[in-house]
Amino acid sequence: MDFKKLVGIAVLFLIIFAFKDSVKYVLEADLKFFLLSVLSYFSLNLLLAYRMLYLFEKLGENTDFSKIFSAHMAAIVTSDVTPGRSGYLAFPKFGEKYGLNFRVSTASLFSTQAVEMIVKVFGSSLAVLYLLSPEELVALSFPAFLTVLASLYLWTDAIPIKFKRIEKIREYSKLTRKYIPELLVLTVIGWFLVGAQWFFVSKAMNLNLSFFESMLLQALLSLAMFIPLTPAGAGFFEGGTAFVFSTLGIPPEKAIAFALLIRASTIIADSPGIYFILSRGRVS
Repeated sequence: MDFKKLVGIAVLFLIIFAFKDSVKYVLEADLKFFLLSVLSYFSLNLLLAYRMLYLFEKLGENTDFSKIFSAHMAAIVTSDVTPGRSGYLAFPKFGEKYGLNFRVSTASLFSTQAVEMIVKVFGSSLAVLYLLSPEELVALSFPAFLTVLASLYLWTDAIPIKFKRIEKIREYSKLTRKYIPELLVLTVIGWFLVGAQWFFVSKAMNLNLSFFESMLLQALLSLAMFIPLTPAGAGFFEGGTAFVFSTLGIPPEKAIAFALLIRASTIIADSPGIYFILSRGRVS
Protein backbone atom coordinates (compact mmCIF):
# COMPACT_ATOMS: atom_id res chain seq x y z
CA MET A 1 0.00 0.00 0.00
CA ASP A 2 1.48 3.37 -1.01
CA PHE A 3 1.93 6.40 1.25
CA LYS A 4 -1.03 8.35 -0.20
CA LYS A 5 -3.47 5.54 0.56
CA LEU A 6 -2.11 5.22 4.10
CA VAL A 7 -2.61 8.95 4.68
CA GLY A 8 -6.15 8.76 3.35
CA ILE A 9 -7.08 5.79 5.53
CA ALA A 10 -5.50 7.43 8.59
CA VAL A 11 -7.50 10.62 8.07
CA LEU A 12 -10.72 8.63 7.61
CA PHE A 13 -10.24 6.61 10.81
CA LEU A 14 -9.25 9.74 12.76
CA ILE A 15 -12.52 11.43 11.77
CA ILE A 16 -14.59 8.34 12.63
CA PHE A 17 -12.89 7.93 16.03
CA ALA A 18 -12.87 11.60 17.01
CA PHE A 19 -16.45 12.36 16.04
CA LYS A 20 -18.38 9.16 16.79
CA ASP A 21 -20.81 11.34 18.78
CA SER A 22 -22.07 12.71 15.44
CA VAL A 23 -24.24 9.63 14.94
CA LYS A 24 -26.93 10.89 17.31
CA TYR A 25 -27.31 14.09 15.27
CA VAL A 26 -27.68 12.05 12.10
CA LEU A 27 -30.43 9.94 13.66
CA GLU A 28 -32.25 13.04 14.95
CA ALA A 29 -32.36 14.74 11.52
CA ASP A 30 -35.79 15.67 10.13
CA LEU A 31 -36.57 13.05 7.46
CA LYS A 32 -38.79 15.41 5.45
CA PHE A 33 -36.02 17.95 4.87
CA PHE A 34 -33.50 15.19 4.26
CA LEU A 35 -35.66 13.74 1.47
CA LEU A 36 -35.98 17.23 -0.03
CA SER A 37 -32.16 17.37 -0.11
CA VAL A 38 -32.11 14.05 -1.98
CA LEU A 39 -34.68 15.39 -4.46
CA SER A 40 -32.61 18.57 -4.97
CA TYR A 41 -29.50 16.57 -5.81
CA PHE A 42 -31.39 14.21 -8.11
CA SER A 43 -32.72 17.30 -9.93
CA LEU A 44 -29.09 18.33 -10.35
CA ASN A 45 -28.40 15.00 -12.06
CA LEU A 46 -31.21 15.68 -14.54
CA LEU A 47 -29.78 19.14 -15.24
CA LEU A 48 -26.22 17.85 -15.71
CA ALA A 49 -27.46 15.24 -18.19
CA TYR A 50 -29.35 17.95 -20.08
CA ARG A 51 -26.19 20.09 -20.15
CA MET A 52 -24.38 17.19 -21.79
CA LEU A 53 -27.23 16.78 -24.28
CA TYR A 54 -26.98 20.48 -25.15
CA LEU A 55 -23.29 20.12 -26.02
CA PHE A 56 -23.87 16.91 -27.97
CA GLU A 57 -26.38 18.73 -30.18
CA LYS A 58 -24.09 21.75 -30.63
CA LEU A 59 -21.27 19.41 -31.68
CA GLY A 60 -23.52 17.90 -34.33
CA GLU A 61 -24.33 14.65 -32.55
CA ASN A 62 -28.06 13.94 -32.25
CA THR A 63 -28.93 11.50 -29.49
CA ASP A 64 -31.56 10.76 -26.86
CA PHE A 65 -31.64 12.28 -23.38
CA SER A 66 -32.21 8.80 -21.93
CA LYS A 67 -28.85 7.55 -23.25
CA ILE A 68 -26.92 10.52 -21.86
CA PHE A 69 -28.77 10.31 -18.55
CA SER A 70 -27.93 6.60 -18.29
CA ALA A 71 -24.21 7.21 -18.90
CA HIS A 72 -24.21 10.20 -16.55
CA MET A 73 -25.82 8.25 -13.70
CA ALA A 74 -23.40 5.35 -14.14
CA ALA A 75 -20.44 7.76 -14.05
CA ILE A 76 -21.71 9.90 -11.17
CA VAL A 77 -22.33 6.96 -8.82
CA THR A 78 -18.86 5.66 -9.73
CA SER A 79 -17.46 9.04 -8.70
CA ASP A 80 -19.00 8.59 -5.23
CA VAL A 81 -16.68 5.66 -4.50
CA THR A 82 -13.48 6.60 -6.33
CA PRO A 83 -10.57 8.78 -5.09
CA GLY A 84 -11.12 12.45 -5.82
CA ARG A 85 -14.43 11.62 -7.56
CA SER A 86 -12.32 10.62 -10.56
CA GLY A 87 -14.87 8.00 -11.55
CA TYR A 88 -16.87 10.58 -13.48
CA LEU A 89 -14.11 10.55 -16.08
CA ALA A 90 -15.55 7.18 -17.12
CA PHE A 91 -18.55 8.99 -18.69
CA PRO A 92 -17.29 8.47 -22.28
CA LYS A 93 -16.74 4.76 -21.59
CA PHE A 94 -20.22 4.34 -20.13
CA GLY A 95 -21.51 6.41 -23.05
CA GLU A 96 -20.11 3.88 -25.52
CA LYS A 97 -22.16 1.23 -23.76
CA TYR A 98 -25.28 3.24 -24.58
CA GLY A 99 -24.27 4.00 -28.16
CA LEU A 100 -22.83 7.49 -27.62
CA ASN A 101 -19.95 8.81 -29.71
CA PHE A 102 -16.78 8.48 -27.61
CA ARG A 103 -15.08 11.58 -29.05
CA VAL A 104 -18.12 13.80 -28.52
CA SER A 105 -18.61 12.36 -25.01
CA THR A 106 -15.00 13.23 -24.16
CA ALA A 107 -15.27 16.75 -25.58
CA SER A 108 -18.54 17.35 -23.71
CA LEU A 109 -17.12 15.96 -20.47
CA PHE A 110 -14.03 18.16 -20.40
CA SER A 111 -15.85 21.25 -21.68
CA THR A 112 -18.41 21.06 -18.89
CA GLN A 113 -15.65 20.41 -16.35
CA ALA A 114 -13.98 23.66 -17.45
CA VAL A 115 -17.15 25.63 -16.74
CA GLU A 116 -17.54 23.82 -13.41
CA MET A 117 -14.01 24.93 -12.50
CA ILE A 118 -14.82 28.57 -13.21
CA VAL A 119 -17.98 28.53 -11.08
CA LYS A 120 -16.14 26.71 -8.26
CA VAL A 121 -13.27 29.21 -8.33
CA PHE A 122 -15.74 32.08 -8.08
CA GLY A 123 -17.94 30.46 -5.43
CA SER A 124 -15.13 29.16 -3.21
CA SER A 125 -13.20 32.45 -3.27
CA LEU A 126 -16.42 34.29 -2.44
CA ALA A 127 -16.95 31.86 0.45
CA VAL A 128 -13.46 32.54 1.83
CA LEU A 129 -14.16 36.25 1.57
CA TYR A 130 -17.46 35.82 3.40
CA LEU A 131 -15.88 33.79 6.21
CA LEU A 132 -13.14 36.37 6.66
CA SER A 133 -15.74 39.19 6.73
CA PRO A 134 -13.55 41.83 5.03
CA GLU A 135 -14.36 45.43 5.89
CA GLU A 136 -13.09 46.86 2.62
CA LEU A 137 -15.34 46.65 -0.42
CA VAL A 138 -12.26 46.43 -2.61
CA ALA A 139 -11.84 42.86 -1.32
CA LEU A 140 -14.88 41.89 -3.39
CA SER A 141 -12.63 42.15 -6.45
CA PHE A 142 -10.76 39.03 -5.25
CA PRO A 143 -13.32 36.45 -6.53
CA ALA A 144 -13.69 38.39 -9.77
CA PHE A 145 -9.91 38.46 -10.28
CA LEU A 146 -9.53 34.71 -9.73
CA THR A 147 -12.48 33.97 -12.01
CA VAL A 148 -11.05 36.11 -14.82
CA LEU A 149 -7.62 34.51 -14.36
CA ALA A 150 -9.09 30.98 -14.54
CA SER A 151 -11.17 31.94 -17.59
CA LEU A 152 -8.15 33.32 -19.42
CA TYR A 153 -6.21 30.14 -18.67
CA LEU A 154 -8.93 27.74 -19.80
CA TRP A 155 -10.30 29.51 -22.86
CA THR A 156 -7.40 31.53 -24.29
CA ASP A 157 -3.64 31.29 -24.83
CA ALA A 158 -3.01 34.44 -22.78
CA ILE A 159 -1.42 32.42 -19.96
CA PRO A 160 1.35 30.19 -21.39
CA ILE A 161 1.81 28.11 -18.22
CA LYS A 162 0.69 24.49 -18.54
CA PHE A 163 -0.64 22.24 -15.78
CA LYS A 164 -0.47 18.63 -16.88
CA ARG A 165 -3.47 17.42 -14.84
CA ILE A 166 -5.93 19.87 -16.44
CA GLU A 167 -4.35 20.37 -19.86
CA LYS A 168 -6.91 18.07 -21.51
CA ILE A 169 -9.75 20.10 -19.98
CA ARG A 170 -8.15 23.22 -21.42
CA GLU A 171 -7.75 21.63 -24.85
CA TYR A 172 -11.39 20.55 -25.18
CA SER A 173 -12.86 23.67 -23.56
CA LYS A 174 -11.40 25.81 -26.34
CA LEU A 175 -13.37 23.78 -28.89
CA THR A 176 -16.67 24.71 -27.25
CA ARG A 177 -15.97 28.21 -25.94
CA LYS A 178 -18.63 29.75 -28.21
CA TYR A 179 -21.21 28.01 -25.99
CA ILE A 180 -19.77 29.31 -22.70
CA PRO A 181 -22.69 31.70 -21.87
CA GLU A 182 -25.28 28.92 -22.11
CA LEU A 183 -23.07 26.46 -20.21
CA LEU A 184 -22.47 29.03 -17.47
CA VAL A 185 -26.20 29.63 -17.05
CA LEU A 186 -26.88 25.89 -16.75
CA THR A 187 -23.96 25.45 -14.33
CA VAL A 188 -25.10 28.30 -12.08
CA ILE A 189 -28.61 26.79 -12.00
CA GLY A 190 -26.91 23.56 -10.94
CA TRP A 191 -25.12 25.46 -8.16
CA PHE A 192 -28.52 26.67 -6.93
CA LEU A 193 -29.81 23.08 -6.89
CA VAL A 194 -26.86 21.71 -4.94
CA GLY A 195 -27.09 24.78 -2.69
CA ALA A 196 -30.70 23.71 -2.03
CA GLN A 197 -29.43 20.26 -1.07
CA TRP A 198 -27.15 21.81 1.56
CA PHE A 199 -29.85 24.20 2.73
CA PHE A 200 -32.37 21.37 3.26
CA VAL A 201 -29.80 19.32 5.20
CA SER A 202 -29.16 22.35 7.41
CA LYS A 203 -32.93 22.62 7.98
CA ALA A 204 -33.07 18.90 8.78
CA MET A 205 -30.49 19.51 11.50
CA ASN A 206 -31.95 22.80 12.73
CA LEU A 207 -28.82 24.73 11.78
CA ASN A 208 -29.14 28.46 11.29
CA LEU A 209 -27.77 28.65 7.73
CA SER A 210 -29.30 30.86 5.04
CA PHE A 211 -29.66 29.67 1.46
CA PHE A 212 -26.86 32.06 0.43
CA GLU A 213 -24.54 30.65 3.11
CA SER A 214 -25.42 27.12 2.02
CA MET A 215 -24.39 27.91 -1.56
CA LEU A 216 -21.09 29.47 -0.51
CA LEU A 217 -20.20 26.66 1.89
CA GLN A 218 -21.01 24.07 -0.77
CA ALA A 219 -18.70 25.74 -3.30
CA LEU A 220 -15.84 25.82 -0.81
CA LEU A 221 -16.18 22.55 1.10
CA SER A 222 -17.03 20.35 -1.89
CA LEU A 223 -13.47 20.96 -3.10
CA ALA A 224 -12.33 18.52 -0.38
CA MET A 225 -14.21 15.75 -2.18
CA PHE A 226 -11.69 16.04 -5.02
CA ILE A 227 -8.68 15.20 -2.83
CA PRO A 228 -7.46 11.98 -4.51
CA LEU A 229 -6.51 10.05 -1.38
CA THR A 230 -9.86 8.56 -0.32
CA PRO A 231 -13.18 7.82 -2.07
CA ALA A 232 -14.76 11.21 -2.83
CA GLY A 233 -12.44 12.80 -0.29
CA ALA A 234 -13.90 10.78 2.61
CA GLY A 235 -12.48 12.08 5.88
CA PHE A 236 -11.08 15.24 4.31
CA PHE A 237 -14.57 16.52 3.47
CA GLU A 238 -15.86 15.77 6.98
CA GLY A 239 -12.77 17.27 8.61
CA GLY A 240 -12.90 20.37 6.43
CA THR A 241 -16.58 20.82 7.24
CA ALA A 242 -15.84 20.61 10.98
CA PHE A 243 -13.09 23.23 10.67
CA VAL A 244 -15.08 25.73 8.59
CA PHE A 245 -18.29 25.28 10.59
CA SER A 246 -16.34 25.98 13.79
CA THR A 247 -15.85 29.54 12.52
CA LEU A 248 -19.66 29.82 12.45
CA GLY A 249 -20.00 28.56 16.03
CA ILE A 250 -21.21 25.06 15.09
CA PRO A 251 -19.77 22.21 17.24
CA PRO A 252 -17.49 19.72 15.42
CA GLU A 253 -19.68 16.69 16.07
CA LYS A 254 -22.70 18.50 14.61
CA ALA A 255 -20.67 19.66 11.60
CA ILE A 256 -19.51 16.10 10.95
CA ALA A 257 -23.12 14.91 11.12
CA PHE A 258 -24.00 17.56 8.55
CA ALA A 259 -21.22 16.34 6.25
CA LEU A 260 -22.34 12.72 6.66
CA LEU A 261 -25.92 13.64 5.75
CA ILE A 262 -24.70 15.53 2.67
CA ARG A 263 -22.73 12.49 1.61
CA ALA A 264 -25.69 10.18 2.30
CA SER A 265 -28.18 12.29 0.34
CA THR A 266 -25.73 12.49 -2.57
CA ILE A 267 -25.20 8.72 -2.68
CA ILE A 268 -28.94 8.02 -2.41
CA ALA A 269 -29.68 10.44 -5.28
CA ASP A 270 -26.91 8.86 -7.37
CA SER A 271 -27.78 5.24 -6.50
CA PRO A 272 -29.99 4.64 -9.61
CA GLY A 273 -26.66 4.75 -11.44
CA ILE A 274 -25.93 1.25 -10.11
CA TYR A 275 -28.71 -0.04 -12.35
CA PHE A 276 -27.17 1.65 -15.40
CA ILE A 277 -23.73 0.18 -14.58
CA LEU A 278 -25.21 -3.31 -14.42
CA SER A 279 -27.47 -2.79 -17.43
CA ARG A 280 -26.34 -4.10 -20.81
CA GLY A 281 -26.98 -0.70 -22.34
CA ARG A 282 -28.87 0.38 -25.44
CA VAL A 283 -31.71 2.30 -23.78
CA SER A 284 -34.74 2.26 -26.04
